[in-house]
Amino acid sequence: LLYLHRRTMASTRAPLLALLALLCAGSARAQITLCISEGNENDCKNALENAYGTDDQNANEYACIKRDSDDLCLQAVEQGDAHATIVGGNQLYSANAKYNLAAIAAESASDDLGDASYWGVALTKRSMCATMDGNAVGGPITGLDDSLRGKKACHTGYRKTSGWFLPVGKLADKGLMDFSKWVEEAANHEPRPVRVDAETVEKFWDDN
Repeated sequence: LLYLHRRTMASTRAPLLALLALLCAGSARAQITLCISEGNENDCKNALENAYGTDDQNANEYACIKRDSDDLCLQAVEQGDAHATIVGGNQLYSANAKYNLAAIAAESASDDLGDASYWGVALTKRSMCATMDGNAVGGPITGLDDSLRGKKACHTGYRKTSGWFLPVGKLADKGLMDFSKWVEEAANHEPRPVRVDAETVEKFWDDN
């Protein structure tokens, strides 16, 4: 089970698709199926064929399937409906933790990033670290840990890197957020179903 890590969905690179074909197929003739969440299946198939060729009798065959989201493509790979998919770096944790997939290639849109890095910073009032000022909800905040449970939080946005994936991923990795616990409730959420991670985070913050 493999997935391809990319920077943007809009720029499908032929060299990476060729590498995908090599890694998936090896030397034997095979059909390589790629799952995409944007774009056109025929354009995807043509890109694969142009990248790796179809003239040789041992050339691989290519196919593309389309799903409505990156998550559904990850599921397609996990379930064997596709050999690989192309997702952003912010999906790395989810792809491995939820679907047991591994990265086979990475793409950078720039050659001059140098030592660039990305920091996620969590802020709170100083008073929250020592006392809840008589309005205690689980005690003072001691860090990115269970002391946050039941308190109020403001995220930069749903599934944003620093405002969602970093803190939620860390809390989940510590076992403080259990996605499997809220699958059924997320599916039956009113007035419409929501994603499991959204329901889990809401429950951790006690619906705040």
